[in-house]
Amino acid sequence: MAADWTRKRISEHIWYKEVLCPCGCIDKDNPFLYVDPGVIALFEIWRTFVGHPLPITSFYRCEKHNKAIGGAVNSFHRLGAAIDFIDSQSELTASYLSRLSTVVGAGGLGIYPDEGHFHIDCGHLYGFTPTRRWRGREGG
Repeated sequence: MAADWTRKRISEHIWYKEVLCPCGCIDKDNPFLYVDPGVIALFEIWRTFVGHPLPITSFYRCEKHNKAIGGAVNSFHRLGAAIDFIDSQSELTASYLSRLSTVVGAGGLGIYPDEGHFHIDCGHLYGFTPTRRWRGREGG
């Protein structure tokens, strides 16, 4: 009997099943799911810093799902290089955002207060402008 790989962790706080496209598809164009280790490291550093769970709402997305939810055409989620997560246990203060920005470093950081989530990515490693920051859909 084959092992159930969806019950495995890819890091201390990320389950493999959280990486998969939310639509449950198998990406026919990319049968080997690539996950950027840089974005995993950023998430793990922040998760350890806050000391409580940060539910992941989106990691890898197939092209069809990304389009259906209005994601950017060249979304880093398509590359497994972005994570959206919720932090409902922390107060969204200037200090919190400054610390998160420091952890993300040169990568992208999007804050979506109306939707209740954060976006982090390693876009700078793919040739995009370093230290991109935005708030809400209009900014990113």
